[in-house]
Amino acid sequence: MQGRSRETPVTFSREEAEEVRRVAATRDEPLVCPRCGADLVLGEAQGGDTMHPVWEIRCPPCLRSAYVTELAKERRPKPADS
Repeated sequence: MQGRSRETPVTFSREEAEEVRRVAATRDEPLVCPRCGADLVLGEAQGGDTMHPVWEIRCPPCLRSAYVTELAKERRPKPADS
């Protein structure tokens, strides 16, 4: 049986993912992992469309991840300069 590599992401529990989504949709609380307390990392938009992107939020230390569709404007990455 092969073990999981340290690169294989794992989803948060349903309750943890709900907490990540709730906090991501606001700007008032820091975006931290509900499991280990580390800062969460916002990935580039995955899928969706320009009006409704889907964002991956990942915890580097515990490799948990969640996908969100509602992200506070202040949390969104700034567009790259052309």
